[in-house]
Amino acid sequence: MVQTGLQRRSWVALLLWLFGAPLVGSAAPPATRAQQNQNEPLPSEPIAISKLLFSGMAEEVAADLRGSLTAAIQRGGYSVRSQQEVESLLGSELRLLGCTTASCYGRLAQLLGVRRVIEGEVQRLELSTFSIKLQMRELFVGQSAPPLQERCDVCSTDDVRQMIVRAAERLTREVPPRGPQVTEPRIGESGILIVETEPPGATVTIDGNLQSERTPASYLLGAGLHNLIVQDDKNHRVRQQVEVTAGGQPMTLRLSLSAHSGRRSWMTGLGVAATIGAVGLIVGGSALLYKHGDPVFTSECPDLGLSGYHCPNKYDNLAPGVSMLVGAGALGITAGVLLYLDSRPTKVRPVVEKP
Repeated sequence: MVQTGLQRRSWVALLLWLFGAPLVGSAAPPATRAQQNQNEPLPSEPIAISKLLFSGMAEEVAADLRGSLTAAIQRGGYSVRSQQEVESLLGSELRLLGCTTASCYGRLAQLLGVRRVIEGEVQRLELSTFSIKLQMRELFVGQSAPPLQERCDVCSTDDVRQMIVRAAERLTREVPPRGPQVTEPRIGESGILIVETEPPGATVTIDGNLQSERTPASYLLGAGLHNLIVQDDKNHRVRQQVEVTAGGQPMTLRLSLSAHSGRRSWMTGLGVAATIGAVGLIVGGSALLYKHGDPVFTSECPDLGLSGYHCPNKYDNLAPGVSMLVGAGALGITAGVLLYLDSRPTKVRPVVEKP
């Protein structure tokens, strides 16, 4: 009986070994794949370091500190555009790194393919005194978060590196990455319109909103039709409707406001003369009508000063008085038309350059 039980158990173990191993083996790959998925990095949002100044220190020290900042931002989930990549993407528009206006920030976002940039300064004040200032800017609105500042009076390069890392880690915690899928569609739905005028310095109103930037300026606009009003300091105004395409190269609208001629001397003279003539006719016509019906005193019929006594002849000024007033009205209308035509700007055909 004991031997039979042992034999039965041996057979059961053998069966489990034969049929259980494939089952265990087939269950292992999903677990392995899940572990691999956990180890794979999540999609990260691209970000660029646009304006980071290192002053008072050697170039190799600055490069080392920049590398520490880049590594800390990457650990926070961002994909950092390298300095070489930024310069390559901007090409001939490196001036955008010094942006101060909303439209410039929008153009920078479009070219770099990012919605945020890191700005700041690492400064060596004295031999062993350093200060840092880092901030993250949202390009689509041109606003930056409050800067993170820290100072070390007696510190080494390692201490400065730790300050930079702490500031970068705090920035990425306060503004975590959203993933590239949030950035790209926003850029793909907008385009850049550049408005240039001759002479420069004109104001631009887009869809009823007065822009703070004067020409020449670039504006980040949503794709579609937009109504523009461009006006200079002399109130010369041009209205134009433009269609902005999404992505790609910006489109340029060039206007020659200098073609708006000023007052024309001959038309100005005629308008002023007509105005003076109209005023004279009004005065003369009013005087004639005022004297209409009054008695005419002569040597044969003197004014005796008696009440109720009037000479038979009276002034008949109705027709000439009315005629003068009518003429004054005609001259007034003529003067108004002349002065209006004189001050009205000539129409300018805008030049729209599409990429």
